[in-house]
Amino acid sequence: MDAVRAKTSKLNKDEIAAIGAHTVRLGAVIMQLSLRVAAAEQRAAIAEERNQAGGTHSDQLLAASTSVPPRSFANALKLGRGQEPVPIVRPPGPSVVIYPAEGQREALKTADDTRRVLLDAVRPGQLGLQIAGVRRVGNAGVVVQTTSAAAADTLRRAVPPTLRTVEPTERCPLIALTGIDKEATMEAVIRDLKEQNLNENDEWTTERLGRELRLVFRRGRHGNRSK
Repeated sequence: MDAVRAKTSKLNKDEIAAIGAHTVRLGAVIMQLSLRVAAAEQRAAIAEERNQAGGTHSDQLLAASTSVPPRSFANALKLGRGQEPVPIVRPPGPSVVIYPAEGQREALKTADDTRRVLLDAVRPGQLGLQIAGVRRVGNAGVVVQTTSAAAADTLRRAVPPTLRTVEPTERCPLIALTGIDKEATMEAVIRDLKEQNLNENDEWTTERLGRELRLVFRRGRHGNRSK
C-alpha cells in the first residue's frame, strides 16, 4: 500500500480506496485460513501425544475434539489491556460528480466555489449521510465518494438547484505497445494481440477487440519499428 499511496503513483483516491478495501478483505481470508491450519495442527499434535501415551483410538479422538478450544476471530484478535483496536476500512460506495448548474458558471468558477455551495446546502449529519472523501476535478467540479448506494442517492436528492450531478465516467486504461513494425495496421496489431494473448479466450474475439480498442496516438520510430 505504501507504493500505491506514493507521490509517484498515478492512481486516484477512488482507486486507492478500492485497493485498500480489497486488501482488508484478502487479509481477513488469510487470517481465517491461518486459524484453520493452526487448529488442525494442534489437534494432530494432541492426537499424536495421546497415541504415544498408549491411549485408545476413541480416547485420542475425544481428547483432540474436547481439549482444543475453538479458534475464532474473537479470541485470535482479542486485544490486551491498553491496546488500540485495528480500524476496519469500509469498502467505498458509488461516487457522485457535481458541477455548477447551467447559468451558474459565472458565479461558480472554481471547484472550491462548488464545494462551498454544496457544503452550505447539504448537511451530512442531519441527513445521516456518510462521506468517504471529496476531491476536485476540472470545470469547477467535485467528486464526492460515498459509502453506499443509498448514501449516493440521498446526496443526489439533496443537491441544490444551483448545482447538477452527473454519473462518473469510467476511465479506460492506456496500453503502450513498443517494437511494432511501422508499416503495421491497426487490424494487424489487433490480430496479433488476439493470437498472442487471448487465443484461448472465446469471449474476446477479434471483432470484439476491434470494437473495444482504439488507437490514441503514435510515438516516434526507431528504424523500422516504433519506440
